[in-house]
Amino acid sequence: MRTAAVTGLGVVVALGLAACVGDPAGGPPPAVVPTPSATQVHGRWPDSDDTAQPPPFEVRTGHDALLLYPFTYCYRQGCADGVDDDPPSVGNPPEMFVHVPVAEFDELTVSLTPDADDAARPVPANVAELGDGWWRVTLRGLAGDHRLTLFAVGDGAGDMVADVRWGTTDDGPTGTATP
Repeated sequence: MRTAAVTGLGVVVALGLAACVGDPAGGPPPAVVPTPSATQVHGRWPDSDDTAQPPPFEVRTGHDALLLYPFTYCYRQGCADGVDDDPPSVGNPPEMFVHVPVAEFDELTVSLTPDADDAARPVPANVAELGDGWWRVTLRGLAGDHRLTLFAVGDGAGDMVADVRWGTTDDGPTGTATP
């Protein structure tokens, strides 16, 4: 009886550890997500292996893709806090698509701050879930250059944060963000 209890406990511990690992969110992107012809990488920590830092966000705009590593995260058994002093620009597309690569991070919040005013209050962007870890993001607020903060989180599973710059030439809707 004691052997069965110890074996059962071992299985529970193994399953619990597996849950902390973070499964990649998968599947092909939805049809509305453009296929990239060029891919850039930003933010991979030097000398880091793939087990320490979470996989990157994938940001797609038009025919460009950006693999965007988080500068702040809690993933698997570790956490790191950082800042990106020079986030990459995604240009000025009307929308962008974001893939959150960790299946347990099932919520994405995107906030924007005018790039010229670090003290400005962030405004939530419009974010719509597309499935399989993909999200559509559209801006709200006034035209200009903005810093967008991508914040992915899962209930007790951890989180990851990264920034991009997004310029807009037209004012977007104001008021409450829409899902």
